[in-house]
Amino acid sequence: MFDAEGNPVDVAVWLEGPGHRQCAQRTVTLKGRARPMRLCAIRVSRKVAQRQRDCANESARRNGRKPSALSLPLCGCIVVGTSLPEEPFGARSVLRLYRLRWQIEPAFKRLKSLPGTGHVPKIDPRSSRAWLQSKLPACLLTEKIILESEVFPPWGFLLPETQPMG
Repeated sequence: MFDAEGNPVDVAVWLEGPGHRQCAQRTVTLKGRARPMRLCAIRVSRKVAQRQRDCANESARRNGRKPSALSLPLCGCIVVGTSLPEEPFGARSVLRLYRLRWQIEPAFKRLKSLPGTGHVPKIDPRSSRAWLQSKLPACLLTEKIILESEVFPPWGFLLPETQPMG
């Protein structure tokens, strides 16, 4: 990666910059690419960063190598590359869009796995459409139940952890 003047960018050093809950961005050009791109980053919590570092170290150990100089600093941040213009898509907007994308992924996974919609019968387009249309209400009801189940006790709220039962 290179900056606008063609100098190499040390991403590990750049990732040390953003503080807690701060977004950072940097425009870079990849080798062999004419168009620049923007890197947008935000730090993850210490707990998540440590879990990611443990995974990176374990993966490297299993493969008989050491983690790269860049992999451990990357464990402490979420970095998203984008070609979206800076106006109106600042670093915070790009990271919010990324967060939304990852909320959609599990929903699609549930929609495919719960009612078995991952394997649509492909005999006749009309029967496939009817099959999907019959599964969709079940998927939507399941999704609604999942969203509502966070506060599911009959009394409608979670009991405090410190209140003794007596």
